Amino acid sequence: MVRQNQLHQTNRRLQTIVQRDERERIARDLHDTLGQSFSMITIKTELAKKLLQKAPEKVVPELDDIEKTSRQNLQMVRKIVNDLHQKSISETLLEQSKNLAAAEVLLTTNNEEMALKWPTVIQGRFTAAMTEALTNVIRHAKAQSVQISFTSDARHYQVLIQDDGRGHKFERSGSNGIRGMRARMLEGNGKFEIVRNRKGTLVTLSLPKE
Repeated sequence: MVRQNQLHQTNRRLQTIVQRDERERIARDLHDTLGQSFSMITIKTELAKKLLQKAPEKVVPELDDIEKTSRQNLQMVRKIVNDLHQKSISETLLEQSKNLAAAEVLLTTNNEEMALKWPTVIQGRFTAAMTEALTNVIRHAKAQSVQISFTSDARHYQVLIQDDGRGHKFERSGSNGIRGMRARMLEGNGKFEIVRNRKGTLVTLSLPKE
């Protein structure tokens, strides 16, 4: 019971950290996407007020720009709201670590802290594929451990999922898991690869930075 209580406390602390990370991520998104646009609206509004007295004929174009910028901001807000419905990498790892622990599979990660700073839409695409890959590890790999490595370079974000289980037939009749992972990467102009190696099975997920 003491160990169970300690585990529950740890989970609550982790959930608190996840919530804090989410708040910070939302703040970054709002600052990066909306802050500059609203500043521009303020500047153009002040300019329009001055032109109203000095050059009224130039006011209409400025108001048109303000209207255009406002509409763009509305689209940005909608995009941010849609992105917030997607799970972050930290949320997915917290959830899947419980599932893996229940299946007696040890989960380790590399460069996790770096991945938590990736753009929201990138995290959303990766988490859906990661969930499917880890579900396959639990169901089919007969693995004892799985390692997730997060890397990036000038052009790509990449997630490597390596388990130490037995190799198996990846494409099974009636299974949509691998096709789903591949489709999610292709939707973002990325790449998906799954191969057997000496350790077990390696899943590579890659998305471009632009």
